[in-house]
Amino acid sequence: MGDKDDSEKHLLLALPVAEAAMQQHINKLRQAHPIYRITFIQTPMIKPTVDDGIWTDVDILVTHILLPSSRALCPRLRLIHFVSAGIDNHMSHPMITSTDIPVTTSTGIHGPSMSEWFISTLLAHSLRLQELQTWHANHSWGSSLSFLTRRTLLGRRLGILGYGSIGRQTARLAQAFGMDVLAFTASPKTTPESRRLSTYTIPGTGDVDGILPSAWFSGTDKPGLHHFLSQNLDILLIAVPLSPQTRHLLGKEEFEVLAKHSPPGNGGPFVSNIARGDVVVQDDLIDALDRGVIQAAALDVADPEPLPSDSRLWDAKNCLVTPHMSGIHADYFKYVLDIVNANLGKKDGEKLVNLLERGRGY
Repeated sequence: MGDKDDSEKHLLLALPVAEAAMQQHINKLRQAHPIYRITFIQTPMIKPTVDDGIWTDVDILVTHILLPSSRALCPRLRLIHFVSAGIDNHMSHPMITSTDIPVTTSTGIHGPSMSEWFISTLLAHSLRLQELQTWHANHSWGSSLSFLTRRTLLGRRLGILGYGSIGRQTARLAQAFGMDVLAFTASPKTTPESRRLSTYTIPGTGDVDGILPSAWFSGTDKPGLHHFLSQNLDILLIAVPLSPQTRHLLGKEEFEVLAKHSPPGNGGPFVSNIARGDVVVQDDLIDALDRGVIQAAALDVADPEPLPSDSRLWDAKNCLVTPHMSGIHADYFKYVLDIVNANLGKKDGEKLVNLLERGRGY
């Protein structure tokens, strides 16, 4: 990061995993950047605390949620890297609101695992996997003819609300199944350059050049969103970052627009949310499922998290809820430190990978 002297720098990793699980990746980082003394502290998942003195000589912080409470505690700090993609829970923290310290995120590392979760849950619904498991448990050879009503994914229309790294890898998988992909973004993407993804992408994945969607839509208001939802979608994937503009983006009205224009004979659209629970009005989604407006849903996020055991969402009709795990995979921290490694090698004036735009919230 444009180091002008050879004095030792301090990089602190504050993560909710054991150091042993990170050692191989840490060693690679040390070899690439020997000027950095790398230290590690294991933090709890919720409300981590440390002695304020730990921050005095930290130059680079790689963190899950732990942050110094004020700039005065960390006079040398010049980069904060979050190991998550979305940092909506931190946007009101003084280190974000009251400093200009560059902040980077781990956007781009979740594409393969989250797109696999999406396809898996979609196929589980299409194949009536729960019913097949019940037949198996009961030692029952069920009726194969009952599957004459099953539709394959071939020719189905998938609308991806938020065409970032996750949406693009999902489009790649969807295309392999013969699906038609439509993309929705906040700002118009009318040129090849505007459709190109500028954030981190795992090599060999996704749709960096934005060539897979058959059509692009955009907007930051209800008419633009409703126009997208009116495009005869069989399936809707919600993959937008949570921001003030996207909080409760989808509610009763949006689900009804989606259902009204969903192709006949489907039994209604399938909705998947891998964004944040707050992007939808959860009670409206539950009602839409229970009334059959939405045929089925797969949700890896909820409002709140953890989801209370007495939440109505657990019992919503044709709804699968998983505990915000779709982005977790064995190579997670390898890719996190790939981004850190790239940014440590940047020269003064070079744009950092996955640099947070504070005004946008992502």
